Amino acid sequence: MRYLGPTGTRIDAAIRDLESRSVRARVLAAEALGRCPADDQARASAALRPRLYDSSPDVRYAVALALGELGDHNAVGPLVQLLDDPEPMPSQAAAVALGSIGDASAAEPLARALRGGRPELRLQAAIALPLVDPAGTLEPLQRALDDEDAEVRAAAAAALGDLKQEPSRERLAKLSATDPELTVRLEAAAALARLGDRRGTAVLVPLLDDRDYGLLAAEHLFRCPDPSAAEALRKVSTRWLAPPLLKVWALGALARLGEEAARRALVDLLQSKAETVRGLTIQVLGEIDQPWSRNTLKSLLAPPVDPRWEGLRDEILEALGDPLQTA
Repeated sequence: MRYLGPTGTRIDAAIRDLESRSVRARVLAAEALGRCPADDQARASAALRPRLYDSSPDVRYAVALALGELGDHNAVGPLVQLLDDPEPMPSQAAAVALGSIGDASAAEPLARALRGGRPELRLQAAIALPLVDPAGTLEPLQRALDDEDAEVRAAAAAALGDLKQEPSRERLAKLSATDPELTVRLEAAAALARLGDRRGTAVLVPLLDDRDYGLLAAEHLFRCPDPSAAEALRKVSTRWLAPPLLKVWALGALARLGEEAARRALVDLLQSKAETVRGLTIQVLGEIDQPWSRNTLKSLLAPPVDPRWEGLRDEILEALGDPLQTA
């Protein structure tokens, strides 16, 4: 409640509370400043930067994330120093913030953190590095495919797939087939699929029946539709006891492959009693981004609006990408 009121009052109160003796008050103030309006961001950043040296690791963590949200390029130097923080959470937040800011000068420090930081820091560095230097990440990310930590290997594989790094194709294929951790094999397979390599699809398809990873496998197959997966996706989408969210992804993938029956079945899921199913169906229709899917979404907001869609209005507008498109 402290930050309610006119904008000037809110930011003044938050800046004042950065000096509070209460750690919680300083954390809440940093979080509030990270969300401040554009007109106040310069003041917020200037007030936050000195607090990267706060005595509390919780405050350093919150301040780093706030500066990342503000995109403060002037904070890059102090955030790079924070990568070496003795406490794990502030150093991880520094890597996250550097990725959010996207300043190329942070590439080498993040690569260094990826080589020798704590596992949690290496994970965040693997995620952040492609955001600051997409062209120079191949070597450090390929090296991270051999990291002793499974989450780091998975993050590196995902990043290489996102960046469409063709030279990593064979390394990813080997990882998808031989890594001892299923989560790593899944991410490597998904990266291969993003490279248009059907060896990735061949790993993802059997995972559709996995209790823990089926949903992720279906989501990856939706984002990288492959005709060779169509039969397995049909089986999943028509299986009576298959998880409803899994069916949404599977039908979305089939719709992307041009199957008219899947389009109709996907639209029918908008009538589900479960709001989570309706919400994911809206998201999937938005990502398909075809005239038929956009028209379906627009129809949900055509007057008179069904009460079921009032609570999902923001999700529908976000799926459309431009509120004016609903006109």
